[in-house]
Amino acid sequence: MHHDLPCSRDARTGHPRQGDHDSRPAQSRSYPHLSQDNYLSDRERVRTRQRSRATKIGTILAFSDSFRDSRPTAIFAPLGAGRARLKEGRRQQMFSSLTDARQQLVEALADPDVLESPLTTVEIEQILGHLAPQLWIAPGDGLPERENGTRFGGAPDLPPGVDWPIRPVPWDLPARAQDLGEHHSWILRHIERALPYEFLAQIDLAEAGPVAAELGLPASGRLLFFWDGVGGLTSSEPEFARVQWDATPRDELAQATIPPVLDELERAYDPTGKYKKPYIYPSRPMRLQPILHLPFCGAREMLDDPLLSTRLEDFDFCCCYHQLLRGEDGMTGCKDAGQRRHRLMGTPEPEQDDPRLGVEPNGPADWQLLLQLDLGDLAQNSLVEGTVYFLIASEHLAARDFSGVRAVYSQT
Repeated sequence: MHHDLPCSRDARTGHPRQGDHDSRPAQSRSYPHLSQDNYLSDRERVRTRQRSRATKIGTILAFSDSFRDSRPTAIFAPLGAGRARLKEGRRQQMFSSLTDARQQLVEALADPDVLESPLTTVEIEQILGHLAPQLWIAPGDGLPERENGTRFGGAPDLPPGVDWPIRPVPWDLPARAQDLGEHHSWILRHIERALPYEFLAQIDLAEAGPVAAELGLPASGRLLFFWDGVGGLTSSEPEFARVQWDATPRDELAQATIPPVLDELERAYDPTGKYKKPYIYPSRPMRLQPILHLPFCGAREMLDDPLLSTRLEDFDFCCCYHQLLRGEDGMTGCKDAGQRRHRLMGTPEPEQDDPRLGVEPNGPADWQLLLQLDLGDLAQNSLVEGTVYFLIASEHLAARDFSGVRAVYSQT
C-alpha cells in the first residue's frame, strides 16, 4: 500500500501509532517512557514486555530482510561469520518429521562454523518441543479449478438464499472519524458506507483429512474468509472480517456473483492504474498440504519459553533461525517466499509483533491463528504489501463459533 497507515504497533518504539484505539491513560500516551506499573495488571505487564521484545526482534529481522535485498552478501560477513556460510540447498522451511526438524536445527544452529554461539542439545530439544502440525495452502499447479474446492480469490461458493456478506458501518464511526483525521480521510470515506467484503479464500476442510481434527477444525464443510481491506488496515475489530463455516452439501452450492461495486472501488482507487488496491483477488486453485512447523522468534511460544526467550537477544541466532524457517540460503531471499507463507492454523509468522498479542487485552485470553495470508502473493502483485492474520479464540473454535474472528493486518 502507498499510504502512511497506522499499524498495531510502531516498529521502532513498540507504542501504538496514530489511529489506534489506545485504552492507556492520557498522560502515558503523551509520555510513553513513564512507568505503566500503576495501572497494568500482572498479565498485562508481561504482555507489554513481550510486545516490546517482539517489536525489537521484528525490527531487526525486517532490517535484515530489506537490507539484504539491496546489498551484496559480503557486507553481512562482519556481522556474524555464520550467516554468510549457511550451506546451500538444505533449507526446506517446512518439516516432514521430528527427525527432519532435528537434523535441520542441528545443521543450522548447533554448528560453531555456522553460529558463533551454537545451540546446546538442551536448547535444540526445547525448540523441538514446540514442533506442531499446520496446513500449508500450496499452489494448485496443474489442478483444475475444482467445484467447491480450496481456492484463493474470485467468488465463493454459497448455498441458496445466502448473499455475499456486507460490512456494516461501524457503530463508533464518530470516534473513528476523529482518530483517522484528515491524513486518513480515504479510509473514513470507505467505512462510512456499508460495502461488500473482499473475498480472500475458500478452504475445503475435507481436503485436510484427519489433520483437520488434529488441528481442532471441523472435519467437513468449507471455511470462507472475507475481509475489509481498507478499514481492516487500521482496525482488527470483528466487523472488519467475516469467516463463514458452511457445511451445505456440494451439489446445492453455486458460485456467487462478484458485487459490481468492488470492481468500481478498484478502478476508482487510482485512476492512473499505477497503483492498485485489490478489492477482487485473482481466482486460482490451491491445495492443502500437511506440514510440521516451528514458531518464529517473535511468536508468543518463543517469548513465553523461559529457556528460549534468553536466546532472543542474540542477533546471530535470530537471523539464522529466521532464515531456516523461511527456507533461505545465507542472505539470499526466496522468490517464492510469499506463497510459502499461506498457512492454516499453527503459529503465525509475525511481520512485526505476534498478532495475537495485540488483540488479547480486548477479548478472550487464548487466541489461535486460523489463517495467515501474504497479500502480495494473494493479489499476484508485487506492489501489494503486508500480511493478514485471521485469529479466533480457542473456546470459540471448539464451539464452532466463527462470529468473533479478528483479522489483524501488519506490514514491515
